[in-house]
Amino acid sequence: MAVEAFAPGMYPRSEALVQATRDLDRGRTTEAEVDARIEADQQELIGAQQAAGLDLLTDGMLRWQDHFRPLLQAADGLETGALTRYLDTNTFYRAPKATGAPKLGGPLEARFSAPVPGARVATLPSPYALARGTDVSPKAMAEDVLAAALADLDAELVVLVEPFLAHDGASPAELREPLEALADGTTLALWFPFSDAGALLQQGAADLPVEGLGIDFYATHLDAVGTASRQAGSPLGRSTYCFKYASLPHGSARPSRLPSRRFRHDPP
Repeated sequence: MAVEAFAPGMYPRSEALVQATRDLDRGRTTEAEVDARIEADQQELIGAQQAAGLDLLTDGMLRWQDHFRPLLQAADGLETGALTRYLDTNTFYRAPKATGAPKLGGPLEARFSAPVPGARVATLPSPYALARGTDVSPKAMAEDVLAAALADLDAELVVLVEPFLAHDGASPAELREPLEALADGTTLALWFPFSDAGALLQQGAADLPVEGLGIDFYATHLDAVGTASRQAGSPLGRSTYCFKYASLPHGSARPSRLPSRRFRHDPP
């Protein structure tokens, strides 16, 4: 069994970067100075990942205000909506709002995916998360927005963040067709942060067309994974799955995290 370690998702900005962005809003600094601070923080984060021996590297998404913002600003038919609390944490995001038929004309600007010196893990919202509350279907979001964002994205693994499915009591089946629409050769994983994934596993999440699943073991009991594996007759019925080990206390504005680990089981 091979094990790979990586740390996907958005990293909390340093106090220096937070202050720099506030100063920019107030006209007390320049965009060039903020860019320099971001680049310095990215290099520090990359160095920390290399020192820890992680197999896949991330730039930390330090230019992303939340998981949606660059997509909403770049796509036609979408815009930033109401300031919304992120589940039961002390962080907030601008909820997606549809103003027409969403369409992303091409990949996001290169600055939203800074180069890393090695194999990359990238993170995007899942089709369900991006469509939530917009009256646009997850399949349409996948075909008309996320597919373009994935185009030319140089990443060994793309993790799709899905924090809402379990909280909404929705079925994993709602993601099957949207995920199939993204099956262009990109290696995808589906991550359920801040979620008890037990019910999703019972409803067949392991059968979705992704390479792996991300499980938040702060919220999900290990027995739920074992039960799903036994019912499938093999480890979640997959040759590969990934677990997200995280220390994510509810209400934490700056969560600390341990690396994710991808466990590869070679089928007999």
